[in-house]
Amino acid sequence: VNERGIGCVCMKSMTGYGTGEYKGKYKQFSFEVKTVNHRFCEVNIRLPPRFYHFEGELCEYTKKHFKRGRIDIFIRENGSNHRGRVKIDEGQLDHYFKVIQKFNKKLKMKESPRLEHLLSLPHVVILEDEEEDLKVLLDHFKKTLSTVFQKVEKMREKEGEGVRKEFDHRLDLVSEHVKEIQKRVPEIISDYQLRLKERIEKLSQQTPDEWRLAQEVAYFVDRTDVSEELQRLASHLKHFREVTKEKDSVGRKLDFILQEINREINTLGAKSQH
Repeated sequence: VNERGIGCVCMKSMTGYGTGEYKGKYKQFSFEVKTVNHRFCEVNIRLPPRFYHFEGELCEYTKKHFKRGRIDIFIRENGSNHRGRVKIDEGQLDHYFKVIQKFNKKLKMKESPRLEHLLSLPHVVILEDEEEDLKVLLDHFKKTLSTVFQKVEKMREKEGEGVRKEFDHRLDLVSEHVKEIQKRVPEIISDYQLRLKERIEKLSQQTPDEWRLAQEVAYFVDRTDVSEELQRLASHLKHFREVTKEKDSVGRKLDFILQEINREINTLGAKSQH
């Protein structure tokens, strides 16, 4: 694991998924991480309410592993193996009772709140053994997330490798077309010279001036020369392959190179007149 992410020498997809769990002495938590494409690094964390204060530190911890993408993290408390002492927060219980009584009176209701209902309200019943060191719990959360992040990265690497192979296949096809065009450029010039000569003979009913014919062919060659476009296109195709093997984020680079490839192909089509 490097400073900015779990690295590999392969292109990675932006889409990933992983799960994990942490089982403490009295608590069980499930972890779920999803990543999708995004211009920046956006982290969204959903925690049990009593652990909201973990959010900032877990967010920074996540950004050390991912450079880009939207990362959604869900941490759920699944239950408790509690066998310790139970404590009632009488102040919280009394507060709930008074609030409910106030609204009963306002709504002219005669029912009094039942004890089991009051005990089920948040922060009334405290499981004293659950008041463990929050720093220790936060460390466990980070360790569990680190394991889940590795699962996410493996999925992203696998999908990214599939995309890279598809890119290579398509680059091979384009490269074959480029080679075919390079072979046919001399044929295009010869064909033009022959057509031009036949046209002049047909119009003038006489043998064309060879010097003038050579000038016209030279002008045509200069106007339709695509050697520079073919050279740049081959260079862009090679560069595209090299970038797919880089460790860092390559999406923006590939997007730029693809625009350049498209530009050369458009120019090639416009100039070739074939």
